[in-house]
Amino acid sequence: MAGQEVAVRIAMFTNSYPPATSGVATSVKTLVDGCLDRFYPTIVITPGLDGGWAHPLPEVLAVPALTPLNDHIQFAAPNAAKITARLKKFQPDVIHTHQPHLLAYTAAQVAMNLRRPLVLTWHTDYHGIVKGATNSQIAANAAELSALAYAKLCSVVVVVPSRAVAKLLKDMGLSRIAVVPNGVTEQSQKITGPMFRARHNIPADALVVGHVGRLSPEKNPQALAEVFRNVPNAVVLVVGDGPSKALLEKALPSARFTGFLKGDELHGAYTAMDCFVTTSRCETDGLVVKEALTAGTPVLAYAATPGIQDNVREGLDGFLCDTRKGLAKVLHNLCTNRPRLQLLARNARAGAGRFSRKIFVDKMLYVYEHITGTVCRKEHVA
Repeated sequence: MAGQEVAVRIAMFTNSYPPATSGVATSVKTLVDGCLDRFYPTIVITPGLDGGWAHPLPEVLAVPALTPLNDHIQFAAPNAAKITARLKKFQPDVIHTHQPHLLAYTAAQVAMNLRRPLVLTWHTDYHGIVKGATNSQIAANAAELSALAYAKLCSVVVVVPSRAVAKLLKDMGLSRIAVVPNGVTEQSQKITGPMFRARHNIPADALVVGHVGRLSPEKNPQALAEVFRNVPNAVVLVVGDGPSKALLEKALPSARFTGFLKGDELHGAYTAMDCFVTTSRCETDGLVVKEALTAGTPVLAYAATPGIQDNVREGLDGFLCDTRKGLAKVLHNLCTNRPRLQLLARNARAGAGRFSRKIFVDKMLYVYEHITGTVCRKEHVA
């Protein structure tokens, strides 16, 4: 019936999904949960655990993985015909892939088989990540060109998480782009900042500066170590893991390293910090920055990092600096001015609503509605 209000049916393909720990995995899970909570049928095609077909989450259609590429992405070996057969029963209205490689090629084949629109979210700075990991300009250019070639297959729309990334892709020749910033799932207050400090033997009155994320070369860990090295009278808290952890442990022998944290424990870590610092230059959205600000923790970051520019309100809930020395100077000044830190924290909490899951899911559902012609439930779309 024309005008009938029905829910879009969504099939998502992703190389990384919980229990894997990464910004992409967290973002996709946030979107999936938001869709399911609103009764939009959603299925996720992702590598199974331990290389097999099993997965603990009910929304997942797991596919075998040959080998892990790293600690959060696996190389899947899917059978496009088998997935197509399964999805014929599900009857998706849209195929949404969250990477332009690996499982993405299966997503494209399935979309063609089912004659459904194919959507890509450009979550990652592929040039920056590969350049940082390999120190090879040739490899970085190849990675970006490969991602761009796949994006051009998505003739309907490419979703990006920030205006800066939209401009970058427009400059590379893409025209059908939708800006949908990632949202943050609100956490409970089961673990407060004081509780987290007590669990990790951090004095209640200590000044805590911290970082959350994957500890790897492309995240610029040397600069992070330099910024933290000369912080006066502060506890340095590092949440995360990765190949650069040893470098940071050597450079910051008195810092507290927790490894990866999730859920309430991660929220407790953010609220235990007086200031959050990131020195990454290759972020498309900066999900950890949003998580920190949502927890009421001011942020220091590089001004030239594309995805972070949209998130930090300069001088209101954080500062954006051009250089490592600039970051170190601002952090030093804030550590000697607690009233200013407290004001920044209040501003961060007051502005956290702009990162809500509801806004994120509303915008993504509007994109699905637009490209499929399906009318989403009006009460769910702003």
